[in-house]
Amino acid sequence: RQSAEVIETAHQLACSIESIGSPNGNSDSNGSMAAIAKQRHAATTARVAQTMGVLCAGIGKWHFAGMNYTAAMQKYKTLGDQHRCGELAGQLGHFNLFQGNAAEALQNFSRMQRLSAKHGGNMYLDAIASHWMALLLALQGNCGRAMAVIRRESTFAWTRQNRAVVTAITCMASRRYGAALEYVLVASEAARDVEITDYSMGFFVHCVLDICLTLIEDDGGTPPVPT
Repeated sequence: RQSAEVIETAHQLACSIESIGSPNGNSDSNGSMAAIAKQRHAATTARVAQTMGVLCAGIGKWHFAGMNYTAAMQKYKTLGDQHRCGELAGQLGHFNLFQGNAAEALQNFSRMQRLSAKHGGNMYLDAIASHWMALLLALQGNCGRAMAVIRRESTFAWTRQNRAVVTAITCMASRRYGAALEYVLVASEAARDVEITDYSMGFFVHCVLDICLTLIEDDGGTPPVPT
């Protein structure tokens, strides 16, 4: 809440500075500088709205989060900033997940992937979108589509972990627990490197590992003893 207040204050200060006007000079120069200032102001307000959306979501103010995300998306569209639109589509996908709307989340992650290909492409956004799409599809039991998405090549090291955990989930869905364990151990090993994973994903990987070991035991097998 305090962070939101600080950002709002900074935004108001930026608006007051930009409203002072352009320096003296000819009208063409003033007009050009005014256009640049207007564009910068639009970009600033878009980023503020996006950040406010994240902060509101973080404190459970879902209505205000949605309002800010919507405002930010409209501003980015006006600016023609496709990559920011893609980034925001991913945040909307997470927003949908926290509200329990997996179908809409999948649409937003797919939108994120499409937008990441605009203007030369953004491989990072594409890799993140692919991961979340595959993970959602796997958890919904649509393993064929999940594997088709996750098989896409990527240059980022952390995608090895993501690919492994999604493959483990698809193996568990088809009751191939031994194969699932092999993949989740690969993901678990990759999760040890904090440089290529975040803590929430590392926690999720270990939850999948616990589920896999439990399913092996329930199926009459013997979980391996950690070494």
